[in-house]
Amino acid sequence: MSDQVSINSINECIHDIECSDGLQKDVDDLYNNFVDIMHNEMNNKLESRVKVLNGTNNKRRRFKKPWWNNKLTEKWNNVCEAEKNFLNSPHTCNTTKKEMRRIFIEKRKNFDKSVQQSKRQYWHRGQEELAKLSDIDSKQFWQKIGKIGIGNERQSNIPNEVVQDDGSITDNLDIVLDKWKNCFHNLPNQNVLLNIDNNCNKIENFEIRENIICNQLDEEISINEVFKVVMKAKNCKSPGIDLIQAELSIDPNTYTYPSFSRPNCHNGVFFNISGIRATTADVLSFEADSTMMCAMMCVENNECKGFTINKKTHKCNLLSQLNNHETTRNESWDIFILCSK
Repeated sequence: MSDQVSINSINECIHDIECSDGLQKDVDDLYNNFVDIMHNEMNNKLESRVKVLNGTNNKRRRFKKPWWNNKLTEKWNNVCEAEKNFLNSPHTCNTTKKEMRRIFIEKRKNFDKSVQQSKRQYWHRGQEELAKLSDIDSKQFWQKIGKIGIGNERQSNIPNEVVQDDGSITDNLDIVLDKWKNCFHNLPNQNVLLNIDNNCNKIENFEIRENIICNQLDEEISINEVFKVVMKAKNCKSPGIDLIQAELSIDPNTYTYPSFSRPNCHNGVFFNISGIRATTADVLSFEADSTMMCAMMCVENNECKGFTINKKTHKCNLLSQLNNHETTRNESWDIFILCSK
């Protein structure tokens, strides 16, 4: 308000007020003129930011960033307007849509460039200020360092005051701490101690029955139970202590059926029971696993015909099968089952 133009405008406004007839319309007009003079003077002399709070602007939080300025706000509003025109355009012509999309992309790129430029300028100015403060005043230099990043946003927003039972507010530190202690102590699990005592009493008074007889639990594990568990086993699981894969146990060619009910075969002969040709002569190879399982099933079911080695049919003997396998060390141990016709 120190320049002559502003002083003359205010004096003219005062003179008009003194010469007015006092009508309400004249008073309102004179007041509006005075307000316009003050606003123009403030906009010309004071620094300000354009704060846009409309529904199309989702960059309201940008005002918290120190590198944001009015130029970026105007460019962002232009980008929002171009995007809205492109998305909500009633034109169906592809040429018009492409042109509107080109305008939107061009304004968006211009806005991104301005943002990066504003950031670089802000950090460059900050570096220059730190360089000057390091030579002039080390105390202000470290204060400036502490305000960089999240240090500038550290604030104590929790007031050291509480509301007492009578409705009054106190800032006494002892009363505040005691109030906080009681509130946090009673907040979680208010009845936990009472529940613990009740559960302890129930456990102490519980009568434990001894010598319970349960025939189902005392029975031996049957083959049917093992069969159900094996058939429900998932593939690609690690084997147990016997190193037998679940896939081999599920394979129908690796076991025989009771009462001479056997799987389908070709000319009464099963070739290579497991379907996998072993690469080593190990007793616990895939074929040996299949052989042992078939032998055990044959012995349990009292099968007449068992395994055949070199196409010679004889009574199944698990020990002889393993001894023969270990002695011959055949790389490929093909086992044949000769089914009785």
